[in-house]
Amino acid sequence: MALRTYVSLKSFQDALTEAIPRFEEDFIPEGWSQDQASLDCSQYVQRSRKQVIEDAISTIIEEEIQSRIYDQQFDPVENSLKAQQLAMEDNRPCQLSCWDYFRRRNRKEVKSTRGFKQINYIASMMKEPTNPADMRQIAPNEVILTVSLYNPNKQLKQQEFHVLGSQVLTDLRDRLYCLADYLYDTSPIRPAFFLIENTFYNDSRSGQTQDYSEPIMRWLEQDDRNLRPGLGAFATRPMEQTTFLDLNIKIGQPYLYVHQGNCEHTIVFSEARIISPDDVQDANLYPRHIFQAKIRRRKCKICDIFPARCVTYSDRMATDDPYFYCDHCYRPLHYTSDNRLLFTDFETFPYYHE
Repeated sequence: MALRTYVSLKSFQDALTEAIPRFEEDFIPEGWSQDQASLDCSQYVQRSRKQVIEDAISTIIEEEIQSRIYDQQFDPVENSLKAQQLAMEDNRPCQLSCWDYFRRRNRKEVKSTRGFKQINYIASMMKEPTNPADMRQIAPNEVILTVSLYNPNKQLKQQEFHVLGSQVLTDLRDRLYCLADYLYDTSPIRPAFFLIENTFYNDSRSGQTQDYSEPIMRWLEQDDRNLRPGLGAFATRPMEQTTFLDLNIKIGQPYLYVHQGNCEHTIVFSEARIISPDDVQDANLYPRHIFQAKIRRRKCKICDIFPARCVTYSDRMATDDPYFYCDHCYRPLHYTSDNRLLFTDFETFPYYHE
């Protein structure tokens, strides 16, 4: 769906379920007789079913466009007055920092981003197969969403998943990977929220976690800031009680994922469709990891063989600052045979990746 309008995923599923029967007809390949068509033709039936779903989606979009065109009454005078009124309003709303990147890009940056194609580094080991005995069949006419997570610094796609409309938001949140979760907090339950269409979806599975949206909501209520142009009314909902079908989203619109205090990621819903026979039918495999950006790891600067495990600053044994060591090279240069530090006028930190 390429319309940049609000999409109610539950309404999308209901409309498509109602439209599909209108397009379901007996599929007979060209040149076949009725007797030949009565034979085992499962591959053609599956292909026909996929075509039926695509035709139904196209019809829903066309009917939606036509209904919006006929329902709108265009008054040139009224539209001109509205345009003048909007021009007089303050069009500089208060935005969170990760959205500024999309508004500040110049034409050259936009073109370079469109022409840039990232390589998928997902490995087969990331796709965990399940026991066939534990397989859960996906319900017919289930909605599948494609969700992308972007790097907080470079605004490049970092991960991408297929999620089911019946899954809750915490199912996706538990699959998102960010190095900040391992550097700052190792607790299995960490506070976080999604900000989607002026609603904060907080992860409140543990009653002791901090509510990151509370100070923002309190700030909005002060001095009637929620009445200013560009802000509006905000709401909060628990993440673990909200399914993707409960959301009203825009396809291609950047939304916000915040964790570890101020680590802000952009998330984008790039596709919404009905499940097809070509998709994985086991519900246990969703959210399904379909894209992984390259994770860069530096090598040890001494041996240039093993990956670095620690980084040092102001190190008298190093030629550069910072300097990266593996476990095999770090200890002989900084510890004695009885496991004592040779000198302490430097700093060392664990190194994972960049």
